[in-house]
Amino acid sequence: HAGLAMLTRPEGDDSKPTCEQQRAMEDCYAGCKCSALFASFDAVAERSSVLASVQDSEVDAAVAEAIAVELHGPDLASVTITSDFILASVPHIQQKLASILGDSSVTRVHVRLLDGEVCSSRSIFPRGVAKHSDIFKWHRKWEQVMTTLSSRELVCTV
Repeated sequence: HAGLAMLTRPEGDDSKPTCEQQRAMEDCYAGCKCSALFASFDAVAERSSVLASVQDSEVDAAVAEAIAVELHGPDLASVTITSDFILASVPHIQQKLASILGDSSVTRVHVRLLDGEVCSSRSIFPRGVAKHSDIFKWHRKWEQVMTTLSSRELVCTV
């Protein structure tokens, strides 16, 4: 994901990929990803673990702790994100990242992606997923966060 975010600026901050490059990246990356996600969902959709109910209070607690930002100096920040962040609204994510996004002096960001409580490695699909378009939106949030941070030097650890 971080590699794709960085490819959108192949010649530096002022450059943009051509339409052909953008389309090729999208086709090569997203096509394979969506096909794999959709096939996985179709294979396990009948199992109760995919549709297991989780209390709203558990979701709220997980979302509240899903993103943590620490500033380590004038130009360095670290972001710890649990997989539960994808249940957060876009305004919530933007609010949590505001200290980085609003400070142009932060040029380096270390991102750690950790397993969540609700959306964990035990289930790659969140509560409420019922069709392929739900899965696409869910997994797209990670790409959007990385693209938002792509003007900084990124180091990602999963």
